[in-house]
Amino acid sequence: MKRIILLIIFISSLSFAKTLLVPEYYPTIQQAIISASDGDTVSILSDTYFQSDQLNFNEKNVFIQNRNLSGKFRKSEIIPPTKIPSKQRTMSRNWEGQRLVNRLDSVGDLTGDIACDQQSILWVVWWGRLTQSNSDQIFFSRWNGNNWSDEQLVNPIDTFYNYRPCITFDNTNRAWVVWTREEGVPGHGDWEIFYTKWVGNGWDQKRQINLTNLLRKDFAEEINCRGNEIWVVTSSFNRNMDTCAVFTSHWNGINWDTLIRVCSDSVWQWFSSIAVDNNGRAHIAWCEPISGRIYYRMHNNTGWTTPIWINDPSTIFCDDWAAPQIAVDDSNNLHVVWVGIASGETDQDIFYSKYNGQQWLAPIRLNTNDNYDEYYPDIALSSSNTIWVTWDKHLSFWVSHPYAKHFDGNSWSTEEKLDNDSISYFNASNKTAIDNLENPWIIWDGITSGIDNGDIYSNRYITANISENALTTVYISAVHVSPNPFRFSTTFVCPAYSFSQTTLDIFNVDGKFIKRIICSLTKRRQNMIRWDGTDKNGQKVRSGVYLCKISNDCFAVIKKLILIK
Repeated sequence: MKRIILLIIFISSLSFAKTLLVPEYYPTIQQAIISASDGDTVSILSDTYFQSDQLNFNEKNVFIQNRNLSGKFRKSEIIPPTKIPSKQRTMSRNWEGQRLVNRLDSVGDLTGDIACDQQSILWVVWWGRLTQSNSDQIFFSRWNGNNWSDEQLVNPIDTFYNYRPCITFDNTNRAWVVWTREEGVPGHGDWEIFYTKWVGNGWDQKRQINLTNLLRKDFAEEINCRGNEIWVVTSSFNRNMDTCAVFTSHWNGINWDTLIRVCSDSVWQWFSSIAVDNNGRAHIAWCEPISGRIYYRMHNNTGWTTPIWINDPSTIFCDDWAAPQIAVDDSNNLHVVWVGIASGETDQDIFYSKYNGQQWLAPIRLNTNDNYDEYYPDIALSSSNTIWVTWDKHLSFWVSHPYAKHFDGNSWSTEEKLDNDSISYFNASNKTAIDNLENPWIIWDGITSGIDNGDIYSNRYITANISENALTTVYISAVHVSPNPFRFSTTFVCPAYSFSQTTLDIFNVDGKFIKRIICSLTKRRQNMIRWDGTDKNGQKVRSGVYLCKISNDCFAVIKKLILIK
């Protein structure tokens, strides 16, 4: 018995070299080194890179070993830390800078709208007047990956005045544009609403949405679509321009339904906005300056619900320039921004509210309370439900700048100025869209310095590029994916950090956004992210190659996946 006890004590006193796996058991190489003893091996996946001079071995005799993604060790080659390759790149997360959109020599270009198609191509529409023309026309331009294309006409040049275009895309990736056309003397002629859609390589013949009505002057406010549900909202004035009401029309697959009034009989209701949710229901918001309220109403596929008001005018009053904008996220949550005047103040500010399924939450002020007037807010939502809000800050009658801030799920960012004073001034009337890489874009019109002609400008918030080339240029902290190729589901394993949230963004080879998945933190301080081959709507995607971006505040990595069925 004594011999057995002595043998056990002797064996337990022996120290065996062990292998510490990164990232399976340790999220970083340095943490594995700290836990290692003399003679141990830190084994890292072959996609793991680091700056060797940042590692502290604390005089330990620790070996570093690379292995391939299958988990099998390469031949017992011990790689000294000084010979491990180093690749590092700081991710860019900020606004790119002001860029000119239009090219032609035109007079008084004014903002229309911006939207992103299913191929992640941005389209911009606006209105302006060519120098050789006496009337305003509708123009468009597309982002070619490096710059904006030369503008082209949406509608053939005519003798009418064409105003305020809006753009959206249907479920076949076809662009739809609506605008207001005025006949006769500007401000005194008939206002009618026209539309066209993109067919192949050009625009279809323009057609009128509203029937000619000698009692109304219809002004297009917005067009919105989700799936095959397309809606238009308008502000309609009487002939004397002393009353205004909100009307909507729905595309029935063949033609537009008759415009229907959705507001009360109040004398003046306008500045309307419309959004469509995943169930095809339309949501509309508008302002009633007399009461100082923002109203909301929903079409539940059978009819319009009873209007309810969003704000309490005794605390936040809305005047003629409230300009509410409504948006709906992928979970069918509603978000509204507008211009209002807080009780006891005189300047206009930007306010935001969210509908929680039962009521509109108390509004919050988004802009810095700096005694300047803020106007023309817009709102856009990413697939991960990041909220982006943009607006104009008017410092004086001729000095205005576009600003932006966003909500990442935890807090609102600080507001950021987006234009360059040396390029243009009086920058106003912004519109915002999100591309398929979750990056916001903003357009606005400004007066070019030294020329004094109105032009269209853009800016975008950029992050790491999504491409296979990024596989060799992005700093990678070990990320393992298995199985790959896969048939039903695959799992990503990557290091986690207590101060960052890791997300998985999936794209097809054309750059179309497929889905975003938020990681879950395991007890081993790893992120285990599983993808079951479905898109953001829960539908199975096709077989093929997919690019997956795994990122947080510390790293970003692109992985290529192959789905087979």
